[in-house]
Amino acid sequence: MTGGAARVLVLADDRAGHANQALGVAEALGEPFSALRLRYNRLARLPNALLGATARHAAADSRPAPPWPDLVIAAGRRTAPVARAVKARSGGRTRRRRGWPRSRPSPSL
Repeated sequence: MTGGAARVLVLADDRAGHANQALGVAEALGEPFSALRLRYNRLARLPNALLGATARHAAADSRPAPPWPDLVIAAGRRTAPVARAVKARSGGRTRRRRGWPRSRPSPSL
């Protein structure tokens, strides 16, 4: 993380359990954070293997935008591609922490 206060972004979707897990991790860090409520379009039905590192399945008005955070926290299948997209768009500077058991371990944490 960079010097000074860390910028933490929580990706929250319409599933209360996923959002609560991600917000709980962020609160436990004790750092200031912002939450982005993701809404999805019909592309969200596609498997993550097809989506890759993208936010195309999120509604245009709920996609993350710069400045990119130091850390992104996500829980659930549909938030995982968005977290990967944030890391890719930040040039690899953003670290990810996600709670989706079928995803590969993140080399960044």
